[in-house]
Amino acid sequence: MNRPTSLTDIAKLAGVSPATVSYALNGNRKISADTTARILKIAQDLNYHPSKIAQGLRTRQSKIICMLISSFESIFNGALVEAINKELHERGYALVVIANNSTELINAQLFDGLIVFNYTASKAYFQKTVSGLNIPVVMMANKLEADNAANIIIDNRQALTSLCGLYGQSDHRQVCFFTGPEDSYNAQNRLAICQDYFKENYQIDITPDLYQGHFDFAPAYKAAKQLLATRQYNFFFCLNDVMAHGVYRAAEELGLKVGQDISVVGFDNIQAANPIFEPKLTTADANINLWSLEVVSNLLNRVAHKMPEKNQTTYIPTMMIPGDSVHFK
Repeated sequence: MNRPTSLTDIAKLAGVSPATVSYALNGNRKISADTTARILKIAQDLNYHPSKIAQGLRTRQSKIICMLISSFESIFNGALVEAINKELHERGYALVVIANNSTELINAQLFDGLIVFNYTASKAYFQKTVSGLNIPVVMMANKLEADNAANIIIDNRQALTSLCGLYGQSDHRQVCFFTGPEDSYNAQNRLAICQDYFKENYQIDITPDLYQGHFDFAPAYKAAKQLLATRQYNFFFCLNDVMAHGVYRAAEELGLKVGQDISVVGFDNIQAANPIFEPKLTTADANINLWSLEVVSNLLNRVAHKMPEKNQTTYIPTMMIPGDSVHFK
């Protein structure tokens, strides 16, 4: 593989010093117009691209933001990353997305800021890691108290209150809940909201009717297939849409119709990007565009020192998206 063109390569062909090349490429008026034009032509011919790392060492800003996510596979994760990348690109920043444990890379001083979304790690790990960083951080699915961290999270309660209320309007009364990983803030927060709502409004303890779907299709599909085969439940409350998709698939294979034989609700509104649900799923929308805008604006304002480094929590509004997956009285 050929190595990238360097300033020294351009300097040799132009008959000038690497410093002169650097000045010319950065538009320094001390370099004559003729010399600048010659250097730019050589750089173009050699397909020269400046090193982000080298630029960062000079300016102390790399113009690169790092994002930690749990997985690249989720439709919701993909839509969220795309929205954040678009917001950053419009402001002249690049995005690097990491989906595994790379603490050494995070600490390598390559990035101007860090975004964390639903990354699988304990709160204690994040508290220790984030507190030790000298860059601003935005937590999108967790709440930390570090001075350099802002928590910008969705208001799960707002949409879940509407979704939980549908149970009281349905004639499907055997309800179960598919939840997510124990170390997921959204999974545990959504579950706690549902537990409180059903206990207060329906006098139902949902604890015996909880099933671990890991926010994933396969385990939800497997559990739903077993539960539907015994007709144990007819209302499936899924705390994300991927698990709801697993219930849909299981119902289809057993000849059951969603919205008639069983009711299903989800959370995340992934059907907005990928219409995989038939009939349309009743779910909750996380307002991805507003969420991404708030995350990027907050982070870059702190990168530019337009906002003080202080801990704060902002909630992004959510709303229920009605569909045809619930059977009413």
